Amino acid sequence: MAGVAQLAIDGVLGVTQVVEAMHQTIKSLPLPLGSSREQRASGLTGLVYRSVRGVTRLVGYVLDQSLALGAPLLPAQWQSTQLDALRAALNGAFGDHLCATHNPLAITMQLRCGDTDWTSEDLQREDCRAPVGTRPLLLLHGLCMHDRQWSRQGHDHGQALAAAYGYTPIYLRYNTGLSLADNGAELARMLERCLAPQGSEVESLSMLGHSMGGLLARSALAHALQADMAWPAYLRHVVCLGSPHLGAPLERAGSWIDTLIGISPYSAPLLHLGGSRSRGIKDLRHGRILSAGGAPATRHALPPNAALFLVAGTRSKHNRGRALAGDGLVPVHSALGRHRHPDQSLGVAAARRLVVAECGHFDLLNHARVAAQLKLWLQPG
Repeated sequence: MAGVAQLAIDGVLGVTQVVEAMHQTIKSLPLPLGSSREQRASGLTGLVYRSVRGVTRLVGYVLDQSLALGAPLLPAQWQSTQLDALRAALNGAFGDHLCATHNPLAITMQLRCGDTDWTSEDLQREDCRAPVGTRPLLLLHGLCMHDRQWSRQGHDHGQALAAAYGYTPIYLRYNTGLSLADNGAELARMLERCLAPQGSEVESLSMLGHSMGGLLARSALAHALQADMAWPAYLRHVVCLGSPHLGAPLERAGSWIDTLIGISPYSAPLLHLGGSRSRGIKDLRHGRILSAGGAPATRHALPPNAALFLVAGTRSKHNRGRALAGDGLVPVHSALGRHRHPDQSLGVAAARRLVVAECGHFDLLNHARVAAQLKLWLQPG
């Protein structure tokens, strides 16, 4: 809970900065269009704003100390369930800020197999040997979610495939507010440490990503191929459920709002709030899986031993014609990587694509049609 208090204090300080900048802009009476001359207030006004900041930081210190004493009194079930969901959502929205300020709410990337977790530091130890089995299945959750949320309404794709074919489900937990490039590079290194020492025990590796998780799987693979890592040789399947390979319209709308707000110096200080959404969310604008200046996501190929499978949902009762609007968050054409320019499309064959009617974005996690198709695509051999 101390991390929540720290984030709240950061929010108050941020709003104080916005109000002070708008105050100074209005006082200087600039033209309605143009750039903002943001600066700290001086004199008595400056003293007021400095006092607000000082009191806010003092309150933050008191809250931290109080919450540290009161945290053990919270019910254990509330801590493990609601707090996990809250923490995952906060990391999705502000994860880069949490990491930069060393907030205890920041999530560290880790792999979970059964009841055992491994961080990157754990996997670097010589005595650490991750029991991934012969057919590991890595499950990568989406934005603002966590690894336990693969279980939805009594169904878990990972457990279903384990029961059917003997896969070993490995669940990834990561800070979805960090950039896809940073998370992809870290995941590639973790998989190299986790799988390479296994030698001949590993027959195949499969990756199943929901939403942002599908982009992360492709990002990790792109980083691994660039670094000539060993683990891509084990890869057989990459399955993406509702992943925005061509970008997410909601994030692009947020970008336009930022642009419009910045037109006037009177509203420009509000960019401190609009731009506070995480780097991970901003990366969804165009679905880039490497650095911001890199090639579009659609141009990064898989190794010849692996196949890409794509699933899209649509809320409509029909999966054809004008019904392909999407699952409420990701359009069908983006989830299937279909672009009007062939060189920017994923080029996945029809047999490796699926559009599920009457299916929302989160329904992909437990839809019976999706579960049945996964069993067909991921049959060993």
